[in-house]
Amino acid sequence: MQGVTTGIVIFVLMCLIWPQIVKVRGQYYAAVGCVLVIILLDAVAVMFGSRVVDAGGAVLSSGAFSRFVYVMSGLLQIVAIVMLVLATGGLSVSELVDDVKGSYEVTRRGDEGKEIIIPLPPDAPRPMRNDEPERVVYKIDDPVAPIPPDAPATPVVPPRSSEPLPVEPNKPA
Repeated sequence: MQGVTTGIVIFVLMCLIWPQIVKVRGQYYAAVGCVLVIILLDAVAVMFGSRVVDAGGAVLSSGAFSRFVYVMSGLLQIVAIVMLVLATGGLSVSELVDDVKGSYEVTRRGDEGKEIIIPLPPDAPRPMRNDEPERVVYKIDDPVAPIPPDAPATPVVPPRSSEPLPVEPNKPA
């Protein structure tokens, strides 16, 4: 369990070195608080001597308070890891729960998910009906685009300008 706390502390210190990876500061500080409570609980358990440790560092026997500290440290480590994931991912707890719930559904049913139908807003364009005529597609790359048979021919009139047309020198105006 001490190794997990060490890993969490290393990640907390990395977040101090590279603060841009922390997206939500409140969750980061909650994880730091969990780590500090873990260290405090461990120190109090040693202070009250509820552990009997031999010269090699192995725990020979532990009292009820020591077991309580061990369980609380484990729970606080879980909370600290979740808070660090949320802080670096920029998620809220409800968003994380939704993501985990969605991954559970995918795992349970396979890749098929529920079909989600999103209603269109009132100002959205209406979908084409089957009784509408088929649209003509023109290719721009063609040198001459075909004229549809039912379209009337309209002459192309150049736009009018306020400037007079240039007069050629050899022709009368």
